[in-house]
Amino acid sequence: MNVYKYILRDVVFAIEADDTVAKCLKCRVSSITEGMADTYDVVITVKRNDDERITVSDDKYINQQEPDIDDRYYYREIMDLGIFRYDRAKKKMDVHYIDSTYYPFDSYEVVVDTILQFIYLIMLEFSVVPLHTAVLASGDKGIMLFGNSGAGKSTLESALLCSGLKYFADDVAFMSENGRVFCSSERILGCTPKTKRLIKDLFDTEFELRNAYSSVNKEIFAIDEELIAKYDSLFPRIIVFPKKNSGSSGLVEVSPKDTLIRLIKMSVSEFFSSKQKQLYFSRLWLLSQKAKAYEYRWNEDSNNLIEVCNRIISECEKEL
Repeated sequence: MNVYKYILRDVVFAIEADDTVAKCLKCRVSSITEGMADTYDVVITVKRNDDERITVSDDKYINQQEPDIDDRYYYREIMDLGIFRYDRAKKKMDVHYIDSTYYPFDSYEVVVDTILQFIYLIMLEFSVVPLHTAVLASGDKGIMLFGNSGAGKSTLESALLCSGLKYFADDVAFMSENGRVFCSSERILGCTPKTKRLIKDLFDTEFELRNAYSSVNKEIFAIDEELIAKYDSLFPRIIVFPKKNSGSSGLVEVSPKDTLIRLIKMSVSEFFSSKQKQLYFSRLWLLSQKAKAYEYRWNEDSNNLIEVCNRIISECEKEL
């Protein structure tokens, strides 16, 4: 077992993990380094169990996609793979996993992905709000993409990168009390083979393939250093909600009120405490006031992605 540290905002995570899990973590997050910090806020211990299959203890965990939340723990079980538990009072997370042939996907990738889910959720304990969003940078101004799986977020993100914007965050970003957004230091981009082909056809380019998540049928690309924004935080300027649409395609402006409602529905869990919900509401309200929002409607037959990217960039560069 080796010890690593991950400093996210001002929160210090001490991570005890074997070499394989640590290697996957460091591939995902560039700022994870070896060695114990002088002081730390959260301890994460990851242990591999080679002796037995891991089964769920309660039927409610069988199809669980997000950590279960109660007053004492954040908790998740994945059948045949692992048990993840964070003690909110002790600020300690324990992970027990196996590299199992029973589990149909890459065990280590899923274990690491789940650990990162917990880390981002734990940030709420320190009044830092995680947002499920991709973020691109135009200078120090941010373009934030919010959308559920299949909405077209990764396709638009890839197209904006090919249009000259810089990479800031692919899946998770954080919003501070002053309304700026900052990243988790993850430097990957996931998209489907279909998106990869579309981007190659439109822009005559493609990203360097690192590996693939068979679990979500996505290919994961390493982001080259020259594509990464050189800012610690961004001022949010544009919000885009991609949406597959059977009608006309293009950008449609969304009011601040509707923007706030959409952000709350996408970001706030019913299992959050009143304090956590209030924290989200205040940050999301600020975001809805600071950034101009659009719905990006697209369909399978539309080929105006370059035009949409150019308009988004143009709107981002306008003075408020």
